[in-house]
Amino acid sequence: MIRRTSEVLRYNATDEQTITYDYGSGGFGDKVSRVLEVERSGTAVATYAYDGEAELRTMALPVVNLSNSMTTMDRFQRLTRSSYLFTGSGTSPDYFYDTTITFDRNSNITRTEDGKQVNPSGVKVFDVAYTIDGLNRVIKAQEGHWGGSSITTEARDEYWSLTQTGNWAVNQVDFNGDNDVLDPGEINDTRAHNPINEILSRNTDSAGGDEFSLDYNLRGDLEDEGGTGGFEYVWDAFGRLVELRAQGGSLLAAYRYNGLNQRITWHYDATGNGTTDGSDPTYHFAYDEKWRIAGTWRGTDTDPKETFTYHNAGVAGRGGSSYIDTVVLRDRDTNGGGGWTGASDGTLESRHYYAQNWRADVAGVFDSSGKVQEWTKYSAYGIPYLLTPGDYDKDGVVDINDENAFKIDYGIGNLRADMDEDGDVDTADESLFIASYNIATPGGRWKLSSSGIDNRKGYAGYEHEGTGSDMAAPEIAHVRHRVLHFGLGRWMRRDPLGYVDGVNLDLYCQGAPITNLDYLGLLAFCARTCSLQVVCYEADPAFRHCAVESSIESGSCSQRVSTLETLDFGPRDNSGGGGSSPRPAPGADPYGCGQSPSPWGPIVPRITKNGPNLTPGAHPGPVIGSGTAGCAILDCLHAMAEVIGRACIPSTIGSGCTRNSNTALHDALSRCGVAIRRPNWALGWNQPLWNCP
Repeated sequence: MIRRTSEVLRYNATDEQTITYDYGSGGFGDKVSRVLEVERSGTAVATYAYDGEAELRTMALPVVNLSNSMTTMDRFQRLTRSSYLFTGSGTSPDYFYDTTITFDRNSNITRTEDGKQVNPSGVKVFDVAYTIDGLNRVIKAQEGHWGGSSITTEARDEYWSLTQTGNWAVNQVDFNGDNDVLDPGEINDTRAHNPINEILSRNTDSAGGDEFSLDYNLRGDLEDEGGTGGFEYVWDAFGRLVELRAQGGSLLAAYRYNGLNQRITWHYDATGNGTTDGSDPTYHFAYDEKWRIAGTWRGTDTDPKETFTYHNAGVAGRGGSSYIDTVVLRDRDTNGGGGWTGASDGTLESRHYYAQNWRADVAGVFDSSGKVQEWTKYSAYGIPYLLTPGDYDKDGVVDINDENAFKIDYGIGNLRADMDEDGDVDTADESLFIASYNIATPGGRWKLSSSGIDNRKGYAGYEHEGTGSDMAAPEIAHVRHRVLHFGLGRWMRRDPLGYVDGVNLDLYCQGAPITNLDYLGLLAFCARTCSLQVVCYEADPAFRHCAVESSIESGSCSQRVSTLETLDFGPRDNSGGGGSSPRPAPGADPYGCGQSPSPWGPIVPRITKNGPNLTPGAHPGPVIGSGTAGCAILDCLHAMAEVIGRACIPSTIGSGCTRNSNTALHDALSRCGVAIRRPNWALGWNQPLWNCP
């Protein structure tokens, strides 16, 4: 089987980064072409384990001793526990991240319980209870301590009143859990919209009068937030954001794109002087085939300032079992020529590992020794809330209260002071707390990352604007085809695909951001699922022609598309002439193989869409895959069909070897990790495809 074994990031004939994919030589992973390890410089930085249906069940970061287990499922195969276990040495290794997930009968997430973020009083502060309306849209998120039937100690509360098309008529945020929005900084955002769902105005406090008057161009791109603290946006002819400005016109960032709509240049206020000018370097992005940033270069530097390694679980090195934006690690040059803004010195000396949760949010960042540097929580629509080890009481502020609380717990050996999650409280925990406390990184709402780490990957793995620690940056993320505004809870331009997600072209994930994703910026993503079954047809009483029949569910979350597909080889002669190709005319070469055909022609694949599954006279065999794992098998079968079709292998019967359409199907299934017994009368099933005389 054709499979990917490495990826190289190269600049001007110099290899800047090599990522290797290991399948386990001679083992089961090798035989079925499943990636078992992602390696950098011969060291495994990510490892994977699968279940019997090829579903990814464990994703580990061995260098930092973290293991993400995805084995706790309900009877509907929904993940009900998202966790990262510390697997290194220690008295009793504990979880760095441990969240349980509860669903309703419509598969909406109604509750998440965070078992790790506990304040010094032992009260959890980031459990969330979601209220869902009759259209499966989230309308309330209560945060605090889940007491078994409700949030008993409320820390924060957010409420949305939605119009029929999903616009936020009202958005209220209570930051202290006192059940009002009258305190300083709390949000009582009342909005007016026009008939095409654009926001006209916003009144964001409890006083009268609008603070913001928004403006769009004729194409529907948001150009001006129209109020103090808002931003102005400039778009090109293709609907791409090219400039970001403060109110009044001061340039904060500028972008350029290539013909694939990829943002390849980022010029922003890196020096922090309030405007983007010649003193700020320009950064250039290099992308991989999945539109992910592989490396970042500064100005005319020939060496990168940072590179990324992404997860790549699944078949043939294509990453089909990994969410597209899950990051293993980031390498960065932090000391060359003055840090991030200085010229690269050719050495990426800073490495950070990423832990992402059930929604692919970046939940935590670790240094190369496995010490947690920061946690980040997110609102329903992606607003980050930064926590650091120095913020011991989890209130978003590093102050004397944190020091006092830590000293008490550390002095009595309370496991809340186990900062490195190794199961005991010792001087390593004290050192980790003190280092973070002395830096005193401001955290809390709107902060994604700490200064010095400057992570830009956040909510659902999206690329946040700014450096992650820049609070002056707007509340937006670059998500391939569009830009997402977290504060407004919507896209900043209309959907390029039109009405695939409904009548509201600016609505994010149909108002269901807890369960849906949109990593392309085009349509709300619900997992493509495939159910595969081997079926054998009666060609004659002594012979059966076998195929794989699939039922595929795909499309947007609101408009699911069901597709039936039959994959076989031959192609099968529907007139009943056996399982191989219809006989070509003498001397003809109907398949372009450049060879005299055998009496039955070469073995070529045939994929029939929306044909009748389980044709009369068929004998159903075993189900060989379902869900997302079934789709991985189907994609593998498609790849194998292409390989076999290009080979133009002639059919042979007798002479010590029978090779026909069944032989090809059995070979493809075997190479995709599916082993089933030979169906009755399936001539040629177990014969060699490639070495048959």
